[in-house]
Amino acid sequence: MKMPKFHGRKSLLFGMFAGWFLVISGMFHGVLSVGLIQVVIGGVLAIHCLDVLRYYKRHRIIKIEKTDTERVIYKDNGKNDSFKTGKVKSWFDALRVVWKQSGFKIMVILCTLGIAIGLWVGIGMTNLVLLVAIALLGWGMEIANTAVEMLLDIVHPDYSPKVKIVKDAFATVPKFTLSAYVICWLILVAPNLYMKVVG
Repeated sequence: MKMPKFHGRKSLLFGMFAGWFLVISGMFHGVLSVGLIQVVIGGVLAIHCLDVLRYYKRHRIIKIEKTDTERVIYKDNGKNDSFKTGKVKSWFDALRVVWKQSGFKIMVILCTLGIAIGLWVGIGMTNLVLLVAIALLGWGMEIANTAVEMLLDIVHPDYSPKVKIVKDAFATVPKFTLSAYVICWLILVAPNLYMKVVG
């Protein structure tokens, strides 16, 4: 009889997050002994799952299934997309490329700092969601701008005034989005910040 599969990547990720949840909730538990037990159990669970995940990644293992007589190990041959590893990797590769752009770094730092100040002054959930949405939109525009610039460099590597106009036009889109974020921040956060600091 075939036993249920164990040590799949999804179950390991769930176990790791569950372990960290136990650690965090145990730190704020009212009873010290119970909280300490939660921290220990959660820490052991999270570290174990993380260690197994790292082993899976190193050996390109997708999952392990157990039968009565043997263990069946499924490995990633580079074409398996069961867990969408290729899409996740491409997403991180794109972020790594965009992060090298100084404009994207500045936008991420400014938006994150503005959202953190908004949380500190207590602007409310609706205003917070609005700021986060505009920040994400701006980051998306910056990523699109970088993609267009790289594509134009590949298609037309030589200098061209028309290509320069297209690049400049796309470069203004993230700036407009950042301007919208700054205006919303001044309207939603700045008055609360002034009242918290001054009065």
